Amino acid sequence: MAPASAGRFTFDSSPDSGPPGTVVSVSSIEGNLCDGPDVVIQIVNETTSLVQVTLESDGSWEGHVTIPSDAAPGEYEIDAHCDEGDDDGFDYAPNTFTVTGSAPTTTTTTTTVPVQPQATTTTTVAPAPVVVAPAAAPVVAEPATAG
Repeated sequence: MAPASAGRFTFDSSPDSGPPGTVVSVSSIEGNLCDGPDVVIQIVNETTSLVQVTLESDGSWEGHVTIPSDAAPGEYEIDAHCDEGDDDGFDYAPNTFTVTGSAPTTTTTTTTVPVQPQATTTTTVAPAPVVVAPAAAPVVAEPATAG
């Protein structure tokens, strides 16, 4: 957390460094409360990311803001503004977040494996020869003779 400017309220933010995509927790510090309906948190550098947090009944607040995934390495300011309705409200002393490196990347590799044709075996079975026995000569019975 950056030191407070003279007479300005401060707030907590954690962590204070990380790669793009890091989620930063922000919250009020006891005694540094807001009377308005909400607090707007802003990350400022080349890109701006806003998040609005709702106040608790006691004026405390907490929330999360995500460092943009395309944020370049360097220092970013985290600002908090108390919106007190009819008047302008007030700004909290800014905190600093340092973007380190680049966002982790995911690489997907697709490998195509050619399908090998499977060998097939065809077995042909020749029909067994049919043997037909020659027909026996018909037996002719002679009529019986009486006698």
